[in-house]
Amino acid sequence: MKYSKIVILSILLIVSILFLTPFFIDFNNTNNNQIFNTGKLSVEKTEDKNIVAYNYKNEKGKLIYSWTFDKNKIENHEKINLDMDFESEILSKAINVEDNVKILSFDHEGLLPNNTRVKVYVGDKFNENDKINIYYFDEDIEILKYKKSYTVDNMGYIEINLEHCSDYLLTVNIIETAVNNPAHMSFVIFVLLALIILLIGVSLFSSNGK
Repeated sequence: MKYSKIVILSILLIVSILFLTPFFIDFNNTNNNQIFNTGKLSVEKTEDKNIVAYNYKNEKGKLIYSWTFDKNKIENHEKINLDMDFESEILSKAINVEDNVKILSFDHEGLLPNNTRVKVYVGDKFNENDKINIYYFDEDIEILKYKKSYTVDNMGYIEINLEHCSDYLLTVNIIETAVNNPAHMSFVIFVLLALIILLIGVSLFSSNGK
């Protein structure tokens, strides 16, 4: 009877692992390798009562990236440099930049107005519905820090909420050397849930054995 309980508890633990694992693994790790060429960008300003946007388009009229601000939060803010590159010498030297990543290097330095949004075309690297993990590079300590995850829309864009400018790295993968990785938290949750299930099983068998 003792061994049968151990077997059943082992089965419960294995089932819990099999059940929870899909929540923490992204099997959709592909990109479409489309040709991406910003060319010479032109900027177009649009605004309404509450917001103002600056849309950067290439020579074919395709939107490459845009900035959107709340009017009441940008009026008294210091001048913002809206230029952005898709290469970063600092980031390239700090880490091994692979083909399946996209770099956003902002020229502006310092804080941004609250609720600043940057929309970026990422369809050259990623597919619709891909979950993109965004990391920013902390130059003071020379380390990548996880910021947030976004999903690519059906036009190949993501829209990021920015508080400050830096060099950002976009990838569908988890960068193990980065700080604040979602994978670390997922693993902790995974272990806790597995232990809870195991403890419940032990408690049930102990009650039945009395």
